Amino acid sequence: MMEAQHQSTGFSEKFAHEDAMRFQTATKMARAAGILLGQKLGRSEQEAKSLGELLLRADLTTPEDAVLHRAIKEAI
Repeated sequence: MMEAQHQSTGFSEKFAHEDAMRFQTATKMARAAGILLGQKLGRSEQEAKSLGELLLRADLTTPEDAVLHRAIKEAI
């Protein structure tokens, strides 16, 4: 019985870790996309970073990052 409980805890920890890794990846992608977009638009370094932060605050939970794409279109 204890083995099953330990296994269940292990699965929960695994899924929590994977979720945290997905979140970290999404935030890095959004920040990098904003900085790259700002540079391509000829904005200053500070403006590019603020654009990266704006995209970082976009809701990244929708499939295929549709909100991120919409935020990029609005920023242009």
